[in-house]
Amino acid sequence: HAEDSSEQNVKLIIIDDNVDDYYLPGGVLELEVAIHNTYERRVIQNNPSCDYVIEVFDSSDDEIYNSHHRCRQQSQSLEIKHLETVLFDKQIWNFTNHNGEHIETGDYRIIVSHSVESVSNSISVRYYANSSIVNKLFGLYVKE
Repeated sequence: HAEDSSEQNVKLIIIDDNVDDYYLPGGVLELEVAIHNTYERRVIQNNPSCDYVIEVFDSSDDEIYNSHHRCRQQSQSLEIKHLETVLFDKQIWNFTNHNGEHIETGDYRIIVSHSVESVSNSISVRYYANSSIVNKLFGLYVKE
């Protein structure tokens, strides 16, 4: 996990209780992200319109989606006490690319970065696009 905040003493946490190893068509990845302060009380800047940004990369490391469009030019001060964890609003990704088209089968790396502070973290998931092989493999019939 990427944690590039040694001097800042805050880290971005992805709460992965709701994250599955793989997803099928119609599924959505629900991200719960929090910021945790490991040091003394501090005030950080935060963009309340998009507490964090999602960037999705395919196995060739090409960015296929990001959520920058959700961010408006807003800023607020956020006080985080010693050892406090602040949970941000959930965001979802529905396995579509920049153009809103469904993505192909493969492994995807999701990087979440705080809207202002330079802290990030990442997870990886596998997505199975709709195909007869997948349907037979899992015994599923996904309606288009």
